[in-house]
Amino acid sequence: MKKMSLLVMAGLFAFSIQTMAQENEIPEVVNAALQTKYSNAENVEWHAKEDKFKASFNVEGKEMVAVFSPAGDWMKTYKHLTVGELPASITAYVSEQLEGFEITSAYIKKDPDGKSYSIKASKGEEIVKLAFDMEGNFLSKET
Repeated sequence: MKKMSLLVMAGLFAFSIQTMAQENEIPEVVNAALQTKYSNAENVEWHAKEDKFKASFNVEGKEMVAVFSPAGDWMKTYKHLTVGELPASITAYVSEQLEGFEITSAYIKKDPDGKSYSIKASKGEEIVKLAFDMEGNFLSKET
């Protein structure tokens, strides 16, 4: 009886390990879409999140994140920026409109609708997300 219980438990454990491995696999169509869009991507790391796949990678020394649907459709890309790479109008907006906040991350977001700047700023525990057009004009704020 003990042997049977051990065999059943071992079988269940192997099944759960196999299921976890399958869930972590990236569909070939998604991987191919990344290679087509960013053939020079290096150090690619995949993350499955809800109904999309995120690839973190480097292109020419820049950190990027691209998001794809399960069918391999490109949804958007974020290119990491330093605060110094932002237009002066964006850093001035944060200084003037969000007293005490510091920019903690900055990206150029590219999606089928075009490009924009995506910024996160924080003050203590409070975090805001800001969007600006490519000329540095404020578009939206999300808390």
